[in-house]
Amino acid sequence: MDILTDINAVEDILETELFGNGHCHSGMHSAAKYIHNDISTRLVDIFVKYPDYTLVICGYSLGAGVAAILSILFKSTYPHVKCYGIAMPGSVLSENLALPTRDFIYSYVVDVDMIARAS
Repeated sequence: MDILTDINAVEDILETELFGNGHCHSGMHSAAKYIHNDISTRLVDIFVKYPDYTLVICGYSLGAGVAAILSILFKSTYPHVKCYGIAMPGSVLSENLALPTRDFIYSYVVDVDMIARAS
């Protein structure tokens, strides 16, 4: 799956209710939409049963990019969502989406990791 996500590196439009429209990595967007559709119903059930829980999404490398986009997709439903991305590629979101989401998407880069620093 990672190689297919990597290859699908064209720009895609990410439409959001809270932050307007921007651009994102197409392969990561496809993966995030798939996961969003797959787990949304189960999350509703979980948060009905455990209303004090907070949604935390994390990922590493390409998964960190998917986690970032996924957290944006869930933000309007789960306003306290947090995302932790380790070695997230630098080309996940356009600046107009990256700036307003920095209060809930955290990216951690180790030393001089060239993938995370490339943008």
